[in-house]
Amino acid sequence: MEARNCGSDAIKNQISPFTAEATAMNMLRLQKRLASNVLCCGKKVWFDSNEINEIANANSHQQMQKLIKDGLIICKPVTVHSRA
Repeated sequence: MEARNCGSDAIKNQISPFTAEATAMNMLRLQKRLASNVLCCGKKVWFDSNEINEIANANSHQQMQKLIKDGLIICKPVTVHSRA
């Protein structure tokens, strides 16, 4: 008779709901604060997802200015709520 594998091996083989990209975006709190301070646009800041590693290494005002100039960080437009 074959033993069923219902233990920890089954848990190890499950796919994690968190992707590497999603966890990397959560670790960028300092960078979001610095970028929003440089852009003067609140917390609506967009990061280029292809350059997350370069953005994560930036930890100063001058480095944020360089990334903004290169187009890796931009200010999101304000969403308008219709009254109609």
